[in-house]
Amino acid sequence: MKRVLVAAFGSAGDLFPLMPAIAQLRGEGYEVHCATPRALGLYLRMRGIPSYALGDSSEMRVFEDPRIITNRFGGWASWHRTVSDYVMPQLRGDAEALGRVMDQWKPDVVVATSFAAAARLAATVRGISLLQLSIYPQHQRQLPSTHSFGSQLRRAFAEAMGLEPSDQSLTRVAWGVGDDTVLLHDPVLVDAPGRVVGFPYWDAGPAKKEDVELTKSWLSQSGRPKMLVTLGSFLGARQTALWAEAAKVSETLGLRTVFLGPRGFAHADLRADLLAVGFVPLSTVFPLVDAVVHHGGIGTTFAAVRAGRPAAIVPQAFDQAHNAALVDRVGVGIDASKCTLARAVERLLFEQRLAERATEIAAAVVPSEIATSRVVDCIVQLAEHGVA
Repeated sequence: MKRVLVAAFGSAGDLFPLMPAIAQLRGEGYEVHCATPRALGLYLRMRGIPSYALGDSSEMRVFEDPRIITNRFGGWASWHRTVSDYVMPQLRGDAEALGRVMDQWKPDVVVATSFAAAARLAATVRGISLLQLSIYPQHQRQLPSTHSFGSQLRRAFAEAMGLEPSDQSLTRVAWGVGDDTVLLHDPVLVDAPGRVVGFPYWDAGPAKKEDVELTKSWLSQSGRPKMLVTLGSFLGARQTALWAEAAKVSETLGLRTVFLGPRGFAHADLRADLLAVGFVPLSTVFPLVDAVVHHGGIGTTFAAVRAGRPAAIVPQAFDQAHNAALVDRVGVGIDASKCTLARAVERLLFEQRLAERATEIAAAVVPSEIATSRVVDCIVQLAEHGVA
């Protein structure tokens, strides 16, 4: 039986696209173990997937770190903070821990996402076949040449591997970029180098049955147009500014609005036009609304695109400004950082071309099942034949 070690570091959005591929690999008889921060390991263990914990729990500070929630430099400042404060301090310890796992468990292939640098380091030092996955097309184009903080990981890799820090090839393996990187994105939305296979969408996280039923029932009521507001699994979901602004827009435009995530959002307790619930699978509820407001996380972005629903995107950090620009460019939504949220939502509701374009793009994106199979094929080829 071939063994696959999947490593993901970051937020839930870095792990979720891998879940369908992990399930398919296991269904085809491959033994799959994962390595993630503790918070992400919960999703895996609930499904009986063995998971090794990365980090020393200090990474949990990210949930209370307001400095990481910024759109400075188009979100690159968020990544800079992520690398300098959370990836780099744990790199050596995580690489050593994963090295011990690899020496004992002996995986045939290691699959690593963009910020799972420790897994790439441990696998490269040991000569284990490595497949690099990314959900960030902008890394492919910009990181090696235009961002100085990209050199941090290169220097760390050089030291561990006994190479010169000036070796630019180290940037590719340190950051998981290059011609051999498999990009989990869609050619309809992005033109990027490398293998763009489509997005393996997954939203089967833990949801309360009563929340799902309440949301579907509430949205099925006829009358006013319906809007859904969510920050997905974004680690900045506790920020309240977007909730308050969207509540005001709902009142001004006479909408019925569901907030996904902020169960205790104060405005929702006081107004009949608002409903606040916990997590509900986006694929279940997006088709039931007329407009979506979200932050631009890649999973939420694809959920709206697949549902054929135009979205107003209010980017908060990381790749979200980039995703907002992609959606705006192809005409399936509006980058609401360039106008008021009220104006953006008005356009979603009343500009017929946006709804038509959203339907067109929904039919054109790579189906999730095909994207998943493409990713699995890359992993299997590397595990079985040494080439992906």
